Amino acid sequence: MENRRKFPRLAVDVDVCWQKVEGREAADNPTKDTTKNISEGGICLMVYEPLVKGEKISLEFTLPTGKRINAVGRVAWISTFEVISEKAEASRCDAGIEFIDISEEDRLEIQKFVFSFLKR
Repeated sequence: MENRRKFPRLAVDVDVCWQKVEGREAADNPTKDTTKNISEGGICLMVYEPLVKGEKISLEFTLPTGKRINAVGRVAWISTFEVISEKAEASRCDAGIEFIDISEEDRLEIQKFVFSFLKR
């Protein structure tokens, strides 16, 4: 099977505050979820709120290095599954988010962070 990824990914848990972008503005309902992995091209975000492929979201997170990242991403793919725990049964999604608006400085900071772990 061919690997279609453009950028190396690092499996890491990072808290992300995100919200859907309506037009050019972010909605006033931020949600906090966690990443499954990260690359300079995007993140895999574990969410409980359903997202739609193609939807734009505003993202804000802090890398473990302390660097705060702000970006806008587009939902590239969704994988939905059921989570069963002692408390309840719920649907959860892994959402592949492609960065579509991120500063070059932030992109390079993510790249340095990912490669610093991959070189080990």
